[in-house]
Amino acid sequence: MGAIPYLLVLWDDLSIFCYSFFGILLSILWITTQTMPEQAWASNHELLLRRPNQRVRAGSIALPKGDGPFPVAVLLPGSGKHKRETPIAEYPWGSSVTNALCTHGIALIRLDDPGTGASSGDKFQLTIQDLLDDVSETIQATKAFPCLDPHKIGLIGHSEGGMFAYLAGKELIDLEFLVLMAAPARPLGVIVLEQFEANALRKDLTPKAASTVRRELGALFHQLSQEPIEAGRHLMMQQFQKRVLSLHSSLNWSSFWQEGLVASGWNIRFASPWFHSHLQRNQASINHSIQALPQRVLVMQGSSDIQVSPQKDFSLLTQLMKESSIDYKQFMFNGLDHVFGSNPAGVSDHYGMDMSTLERKVLPMIAGWITAPQAPDKRTSNDNILKTMSPDKRPLNPRA
Repeated sequence: MGAIPYLLVLWDDLSIFCYSFFGILLSILWITTQTMPEQAWASNHELLLRRPNQRVRAGSIALPKGDGPFPVAVLLPGSGKHKRETPIAEYPWGSSVTNALCTHGIALIRLDDPGTGASSGDKFQLTIQDLLDDVSETIQATKAFPCLDPHKIGLIGHSEGGMFAYLAGKELIDLEFLVLMAAPARPLGVIVLEQFEANALRKDLTPKAASTVRRELGALFHQLSQEPIEAGRHLMMQQFQKRVLSLHSSLNWSSFWQEGLVASGWNIRFASPWFHSHLQRNQASINHSIQALPQRVLVMQGSSDIQVSPQKDFSLLTQLMKESSIDYKQFMFNGLDHVFGSNPAGVSDHYGMDMSTLERKVLPMIAGWITAPQAPDKRTSNDNILKTMSPDKRPLNPRA
């Protein structure tokens, strides 16, 4: 009789273990199904682009199932250095875009940013023009794939990648469509000033102090824009850091500048050729690039975006396109943040937590728009564009 209670206890422990084990297993399976959708592409081919100064740009092209010809898009991520997967808080953003497009018969090219993955170099040591030339070379690489439709090539740009998309769109006549996701319509320097001012308020600095942040950074940006030598810009940054930390020595101020400049790496970026090339672009040149677009354009943003202003950038983008009679569609998604996740407050701490709307609504909308039949009067052949384009709109790196 004494063994029965022991066996009962053993059985209870075993039951608890089984429930716990299978509970954990089911949780893992659920998470996996949320983050790793079933692969919709038939094959994935590596790309290797030889660039100037022995630089290599690496990426891959995912081809849908079927025979084609397939439309093809190049995915251009935002600022920072991103691998082709473009993970956002462990969410596989790149794979989700690839899966959604391939499901609808659209091929997708993703690249490792310079200095990440299999790409050599350093993105911040390159200029906007260097990166636009990379886009041009990527478009040329599509010609090696007979299964791709040469008349249905486009760009999908997110954040800074959206700016690159319309800057490239103005020059590359082979592009048929552009998708601009949370794209700035104003110079990046202006966007960064707003971001730093907003971040100062979130760090419990007073509105007056936040205004001071913007004013001091604005003066710094003006100085940096006038200095063509990178070493000189780094010296300016060192002097700026010493000055602001000595003038504003309170704990909040010190913490803000240390986190905002040093920990984030912006102190290096501000002096870089990449940022310097952004500072050379004014509002007039950006407006001209947008209004000169020959492609059809899809403009999308989330109403809770706190990195790129829906009120200022989205409104300006659509206004400029309307004034220029560009064939465009616009969509504002209520409650979505900068990365198109459900996030009513828009804070970056919540990035990647709920991407269901991106998967269920945003990406299928993009795919449907790309593949939608076009009315004849809405599409201009490349031959006609070549005849009507002025010399400054000729393709980058044209080839015979």
